[in-house]
Amino acid sequence: MKVRMKKLLFLLFAAALALPCAAKDKKDDDKPDYMLVDPETAKIFPKVKEPLTLQRGLQNDVFFVKEGKLTPAILSFKVLNRNNLEVISIDEWFQEERNNIRISIAPVKRRGEKVSEQDWKQIWPAGKKEKNPRRQPVALAPGNNLMLDVPAEILLTEPLKKVERRLAVKVELNLRSVKADPLVFEVRLRKKQGKVRELIFAD
Repeated sequence: MKVRMKKLLFLLFAAALALPCAAKDKKDDDKPDYMLVDPETAKIFPKVKEPLTLQRGLQNDVFFVKEGKLTPAILSFKVLNRNNLEVISIDEWFQEERNNIRISIAPVKRRGEKVSEQDWKQIWPAGKKEKNPRRQPVALAPGNNLMLDVPAEILLTEPLKKVERRLAVKVELNLRSVKADPLVFEVRLRKKQGKVRELIFAD
C-alpha cells in the first residue's frame, strides 16, 4: 500500500512539473509574430511569411527629355503574389499606393555596370516622411498583382547637359512586414531631338 502511494505521489509530482512547461510551449506557439514598423506611432503589423515579387509594368528603357518633362511620363511597376495557393494579406500597405515602393538611382557609363551600394541615391518617396501615414490593408489572391505608377520626372535629378545619360534604377518595397527581392534595371535619358532621331535612338 505504501509503495502504491509513493508511486501515485511521484506521478502527481511529475505531472505538476510538466504542466507549466507545456503551458509555456503553447503560449510561445500561439504568440503572433509581430514587427514594430513605426517607432513614432508605435504601430505594429503582422509579418507576412510569403515574399512578393516586384516587376516592371510598361517596359520603357528610353525617356526623352524636353524642358524638364519626360516622355513617357510614368514609371510603371507591379507587386505580384506568385504563390499558387495562399492569399497574401498586408496590413502595413500605404493608402497612397505608390509610396509602397522605394526607388533609388545611380549613374552608369556602360550597360550592365555594377553599382556599389554607397552609390545608390534614393529619389522616391519624395518629400518628408509622414509621421502618421494612412494605411489601407490589402489582400492579394494567388497570381494577382497591384499596379503602381510613379512620375518619370523623378529620374531627372539634375538638368540633362549631354545628349544622353544612362541610369541604373533599383526598386524595393517600402515596407518592413513583407519582403521582395529588389528589382534592378537600366534606363536612358535622351534630349528630345526630333522624330527621326528619336526613332533611331529608341532601340
